[in-house]
Order: sequence, then structure tokens, then C-alpha cells
Amino acid sequence: MGSSRDVAFGAGKAPASLTGALFKSFLVWLVVAAVAELGIGWLITVDQGYDNPDLWFILDMLAWHVGRAIPDLPPDIADNSALILPVAAALALTLYLLPAINAYRRAHPHRVAILLVNLILGTMGVFWIVALIWSAFGGGGGARAVRNRADLAKARRSIKASISRRAESRRRPAEPEAGDEDIDQAGDSAADPQETRQWSPTVSRRQRPTVWRRRY
Repeated sequence: MGSSRDVAFGAGKAPASLTGALFKSFLVWLVVAAVAELGIGWLITVDQGYDNPDLWFILDMLAWHVGRAIPDLPPDIADNSALILPVAAALALTLYLLPAINAYRRAHPHRVAILLVNLILGTMGVFWIVALIWSAFGGGGGARAVRNRADLAKARRSIKASISRRAESRRRPAEPEAGDEDIDQAGDSAADPQETRQWSPTVSRRQRPTVWRRRY
């Protein structure tokens, strides 16, 4: 699973399209902006002496404060400003962080540097354009990173299967071959104590039984 930073900037396991990455980042910033707006509105209402305010009261309070801060705002927009503000903030952040989103989407090797340039110097239009061009060129792209991860996972599975086969072969007892079985039977039959007493060192090496030649 990717980190929260990768999720926020639209970086996924597979190289998504730029439109998909932008939409994903917009949804993340929309949720963040909505939660931040509700938190600020709740603090304002509590500070003014209202205990346990509900959601609609908080939104009305925010709309009233926005109307006071911007007197020239049309009434329709001022009344719905509590709903418009999170959308506008998420859209602005998504467009502002477009170079960083594109760099993380393509798995650019210098994506951290692009992010820093985008955050610190992005307010200057020239550096924002430079960061955008930088994110569009260079780097191996997300497809190569996905292929490398797939090859690595395949190699790991092959190694695990090889280790399991070796462990199973070690646990399994070795089966005797047919020739060894016959030799053992012949050895058992020839290793009779009486036959051992009859054997004499004076017997030539060629006249010894096969079992004695094999054992000595």
C-alpha cells in the first residue's frame, strides 16, 4: 500500500492517466477542505456561545461570515458559500499541484525535488511552468516501475517454491534402489555365522564370494 503522500498526489501502483490522477487528487483535497471547513465553523460557533451546534447551523454561520467578509458577493453565492468553498479550494490545490501530481504519477526519479519546487516556488508562474515541464520529461515512467515490481514478485515466488521443494525432499526418506535391495538380501544370506567360520584367509581373492569382496 502507498503512503498517504502518494495517495494525496495521485500516485498509485499502476500508471494511471493524468485525468484519473487529477480526479483522484481532487477528491482527496475536497474531503480535506470539507473537514477543515467544518472544524473551523464548529470553533466559530462554540466561541460565540452556541453549544452543540448541528451541521446546518455551522454551514449557515460560515455563509454569514463569508457574506460579511465579502460584501459585494451576490446573495445566491453568499448563501451557498459554505458548499462552494471546499470545491473551489480542492480545485485550486489540484491545479496548483499539477506538476507534483504528474511527477508522482509517472514515478519520476526527481519527484521529491519537483514537489519542493512546486510547493515553495510555485507561486511564481515561471517556476510552476518549469516544474510542470520537468515532470513531463525524464524518468522511466510508471509502467517500468510496475514491470520491475512484477518481475521482483515473480522471482520471489520462484525462490519460495524452490525452497519448499528442497525442504520437502529433505523430509522425505530416500527410497532404496532395486540393485541395492538385491545386494542387501545377498549380504544378509551370506553373512551367516556358520559361513563366516568356514571362510579362511587362505582362500584366494578371486574365489571369495561377492559379498566378501564387496565388504572387505
